Parts: sequence; structure tokens; C-alpha cells
Amino acid sequence: VGGEEEWVEDTPWMDKATIRQIDLDLDRTFPELGFFNRSGPYHVPLRDLLLAYAAYSPSIGYVQGMGYIASSFLMYMDPPEAFTLMVNLLSQHHFPEFLLVDMDGINRHATALDAHVATHLPQLSRHLKKVQVDTRLYILEWWMTVFGTVLPVEASGVAWDLVLLDGVAALVRITLGVLHVLEDQLLDQSFEQCLTCLTHVELWFTGEPHTDEGASRDGDARARANADSSGAG
Repeated sequence: VGGEEEWVEDTPWMDKATIRQIDLDLDRTFPELGFFNRSGPYHVPLRDLLLAYAAYSPSIGYVQGMGYIASSFLMYMDPPEAFTLMVNLLSQHHFPEFLLVDMDGINRHATALDAHVATHLPQLSRHLKKVQVDTRLYILEWWMTVFGTVLPVEASGVAWDLVLLDGVAALVRITLGVLHVLEDQLLDQSFEQCLTCLTHVELWFTGEPHTDEGASRDGDARARANADSSGAG
């Protein structure tokens, strides 16, 4: 990992679309920190790390959200150690199913989580089922990024510690905690309002108001979930 950026463009086996997608996503990774944008000190290391992983594991390549994983590691270790951790970790826990969009595997995780929510947050569970909020609509991003897009940076670091210790069990506990925090806001809300809250949780933690624009932006998500369910069947 490291070196001149030009090596990628001169390598015929590197997918140009992958390079373009990584470049687009760099500025979106922890934008509040300013570390990973074009003028940030970790821009090139993050780019190199993502490209190195995509080259190392072409069956997975680059997946949106992976930048939050790589950048979390770069904040605590040097690029070679971050690369080693990525290679080892992304072959474990829930990551293979989520990165490869293995719907059978994702459905198993979602079903298991639904059972835990029904046990520990029964009122919220009943309401989400009533308005037909599909669990997959929010855990795909939450679990893929280990809550990097959901929690404040310092809290997402704690989430990583827990996942490294306990794997998927930690993800379930953190998800239950976040849902518990949001429960009063979610109860008695419509599908669109619930989905906006669950897919823009970072607004709750930063204190920014939820808007109707967010609800309309997510208004077609139910159709996408139904289409995915049909395809998975």
C-alpha cells in the first residue's frame, strides 16, 4: 500500500470503473473530519488502501461503504497494518454476505435480528411490522460500515472494538441500542417517517432536524425492498 497513484492507471487488470467509484466516494468518507478529502492528509493512503484491497480480492472488488471500514483502520494504524486487517476481517462475520450482496445470508441475519428486536423491543417490533419497514433497508448500511455512517466518530470506534471482540453478536447489541434510543421517535410514525429516521440516524445524533424532503427521498424504498424479496425468492 502506498506509492504513486499513477500505478493503478497503468495497470490493465484494474477496472477503471472501480477507480472512478473510489475517487467519487473518498470525499464522502467521514466528511466532518476533513482527513480524507482531496486536501486531507489521509486522502492518498485511503485511496491506495481501497485500490490495494480491490486488486487483492477481485471477487469482491470495491463496494460502496468500504471507505468507512478502511478509513476507520487508518485512523488507528499504518496502511500496511490496515490492509492486513481488512484482508483478514472482511472474510469473517457478516462481511462476505453483505459485500457480495448474498441475499440468502443477508436474510438470515435480518431474520435473526428481527427475533431479537421482538424480544427486547416488542412494541417497536410490532410497529415496524405494521408499517412494513423491512429490516434490510437499514442494517445493510449500518452493518456494512459498522455504524460509521450512523454514530459519531468516537462512538463508531467503540463499535469497532466490540465487533472485533464479539463479531455479529456485537452488531446485534449495538443495533438494539440504537433502536432503543430511537424508539420514542419511531412509534406511531408512518413508513416514510420511520425509514427517514432509520436511514438518516446521524441527524438524530447531531441534533439536525428531520425533514419531509428526506421522507420523500426514501418514499420508493418499500418497492425496492419488495422487489429484492421477490428476486431472493
